[in-house]
Amino acid sequence: MAGNNRSESTDAIMVIFEHQKQFHRRASCDAS
Repeated sequence: MAGNNRSESTDAIMVIFEHQKQFHRRASCDAS
């Protein structure tokens, strides 16, 4: 159970991280 919870939280972090990267990249394109 602990391992599953850890992987779920890690996946959530990665999804958020990827979303932030895409948002930052989009903002950079709009700025230029």
